[in-house]
Amino acid sequence: MKRFLMVLLIATLLLTACGAKSDAVSTGSDDLSGALNLLLGTTDSPSVFDSYHLELVLDSPQANDDYTAVVNEKISISADVAGKNIHILQIDPGETTPKEGYIIGDTEKEYKLVDGAWQEMMGQIALGWAMWPMQVVMPYAYTTSVYAGKLGTEEVDGRKAVAYELDTAKADPAVLAGMEAFGLGKFTGTGKVWIDKETGALLKLQLDYTEDVFNADASAVVAPGTGSITMEVTKVGQVTVTSPH
Repeated sequence: MKRFLMVLLIATLLLTACGAKSDAVSTGSDDLSGALNLLLGTTDSPSVFDSYHLELVLDSPQANDDYTAVVNEKISISADVAGKNIHILQIDPGETTPKEGYIIGDTEKEYKLVDGAWQEMMGQIALGWAMWPMQVVMPYAYTTSVYAGKLGTEEVDGRKAVAYELDTAKADPAVLAGMEAFGLGKFTGTGKVWIDKETGALLKLQLDYTEDVFNADASAVVAPGTGSITMEVTKVGQVTVTSPH
């Protein structure tokens, strides 16, 4: 928990940081730092999109139960989001069959499909939906903060997007040393991100990374681990979600 809170705090600082910029390279630029929040919305502001479809695969390195080795946990999420209403299909680590659920925000009700029947839940679906962004924030915030090279305009599902190359190997070594001094351990990341030209929201992300995995109290590194994030937003403004009841 200590390690988690520390990483979350640093990620928040990274996402709000603004660094040096040039025509080719953006370091911690505003158009990247807030892109995930613009997509998902916050407690103060809704998503910039009325509705959208999300496909997400997280392959995250974790310490095993006795902190002697690194294992990977894979989560796949397919979701329709329309305002506060969300329809989720999620495959958890070690599973092959998706679990299905609804969050109906206007009524503050949740439903999960159990043995072919919809059962009302109390927070379980919303908690799962709230947790996955935390696995994206740290790798995304770190990588975009140290190096994001603008590639030009491309299309994602018919929407114009500004594409950026992500590569920590191209970052200023002094910047990387400063990041490591925060207590994050060693981190490398390469990939590409697409930012909606109209709204600034994140539309697509492909990121491979390596990071040090720590023990329970963050006092020692268990081993380096490799992870990946694949995320894409489609059907903007074309999705509806209604209660299964």
